[in-house]
Amino acid sequence: DDYVKDPDPITRISKLDVSDPLHFHPNDSSSLTVVSIKLKGTENYQVWSCAMLLALEGKNKIGFIDGSCKRSRTYEVLGRQWDTVKAVVLEWILNSISEELFLGQIFSKRAKYV
Repeated sequence: DDYVKDPDPITRISKLDVSDPLHFHPNDSSSLTVVSIKLKGTENYQVWSCAMLLALEGKNKIGFIDGSCKRSRTYEVLGRQWDTVKAVVLEWILNSISEELFLGQIFSKRAKYV
């Protein structure tokens, strides 16, 4: 890999500013329900989508949906943090869709395609 050797990867993660999309609040977990309605399909997609985008924007994670938050190619620890946050964002989305839709999306690797 072409990563720069990071002398203190733990400090790099712990010092992430709260405005950084890679920052995790202690209450952010993969089991969190970020919207109160479940996506059933086209009949409630518009309302669900607005609610989900608002929730992700409020948590500063919208960059994982619109592609503006890119995986670090410089520091391995930031690349791993990006992988972790991306997985949690995907879980938040999967936690908010109906079981029928969930079964069709469980193998998605990218949040923006769910």
